[in-house]
Amino acid sequence: MEKSSGNLEKKEHEGVVIKDPEMVISPLKYTSSQSNCSDLRHAFKFYNETGRDYMLSRIVREGFQTVEWNEDKVEFEKRCMQLGKSILGPLSESILSVKNGQRLYERQGSG
Repeated sequence: MEKSSGNLEKKEHEGVVIKDPEMVISPLKYTSSQSNCSDLRHAFKFYNETGRDYMLSRIVREGFQTVEWNEDKVEFEKRCMQLGKSILGPLSESILSVKNGQRLYERQGSG
C-alpha cells in the first residue's frame, strides 16, 4: 500500500477496510498512524481495562507500516517518538494519578 495515511490523518479518518465481496479472504485493515496512537493513548490511560491484544495489534500495525512504506531514518524516528509518547505519556499520568490517591475514570462521551 502506498504511504497515504497523511491524507487520512489530515481528514481525521481512521483508515480503510478492504473486504472480499465473496468473503473468501479475510478483510484487510489499514489504519493511519494517528488513529493507532490515539487508540493507544486511551488504552494506556486505562491500562488495567484494555486487553493486551487490542494494544499489541496497534503497536504491530506501526511496525508493519514503517517497513511497508520503506521509511527513512527521520520518518522512523518520528514514528518512534509518536508511538512512545502515545504509550508512556498517558501511562505515566495514570500511574501518577493513582499514586496521588486519585481514581482513574472515564467520563461519558469523552471517548
